Amino acid sequence: MKYLGAAYLVYLGTKALFSKKENLKFTEQQEENESIWTSFSSGVITNVLNPKVALFFISFFPQFINKENIDSVLPFFILGLTYSGLGIIWCFMLAYFSSMFSNKLKKSEKFNVLLNKFSSLIYILMGLKIALTKK
Repeated sequence: MKYLGAAYLVYLGTKALFSKKENLKFTEQQEENESIWTSFSSGVITNVLNPKVALFFISFFPQFINKENIDSVLPFFILGLTYSGLGIIWCFMLAYFSSMFSNKLKKSEKFNVLLNKFSSLIYILMGLKIALTKK
């Protein structure tokens, strides 16, 4: 079974390596009809239920608050809003520049060819690694 899987990966890699340029173009994916509100609420639920976020706030925030103000809610609120604001700015910038970069790369035929050749070599190398592994 291991050798069949390795052979299949090598086959996929060689097939992609020698494929024609016409097969390499990006195709537009159909957009899902999910509303903005559904996406937003899904993100909020994911972040609220993530225990790492609560642990971060509990362990990291108190060191930035004076000992005299540790019983007050205001410093925690200000730090939380600052953290959220910076996070929102960062995520918007990341999404904007990723979209811009992605659109430029999709239009570059040379990049598409290089990406296809690189990924096909990865498939071949993974197949060879699996075939040559003793366990």
